[in-house]
Amino acid sequence: MLIGVIALGVIAAVAFSALRDSTPVLVRADYERAAELWARLRPDDYTITVSKEADALGTERLVTEVRTRQVVSLRIDDQLVPPQKSYTVNGLLDTIGRELEMAGEKRRLDGQPRDAILKARFDQTLGLPTVFKRLAGDRKSFVLRIEELRVPGQGIVFAQ
Repeated sequence: MLIGVIALGVIAAVAFSALRDSTPVLVRADYERAAELWARLRPDDYTITVSKEADALGTERLVTEVRTRQVVSLRIDDQLVPPQKSYTVNGLLDTIGRELEMAGEKRRLDGQPRDAILKARFDQTLGLPTVFKRLAGDRKSFVLRIEELRVPGQGIVFAQ
């Protein structure tokens, strides 16, 4: 009985947080439109700054440099780490695509949180996923937010 009451409380808290948040619920058509726009317009070279907030880890700031569409450096909280594409625009779009696929599965996959609510906002000019949120219980929520996108020769093309 007590476990049921606690579970209900967690679900209510997640739902309240999700409803109060002005970020739109993620719709596959919006994601596909944004991914297509980014694929057409993406620059070969850019630097992206992303903040990542996770229930279990707190907040991190990630800065990824992309040159000739390849990751050349990644800094997490000013510490240089081995380059990976996870925090490029394409990497963020891939993450969102995987989350959408998992949300559409009838059976819960390993590591997938129960009753997650997916929310996202995309830049209408470039297709950037300016914010992506997975709101879930079990300390499995996270938020990815693009703080800035710089393109050499153009300066800041997106900032929030």
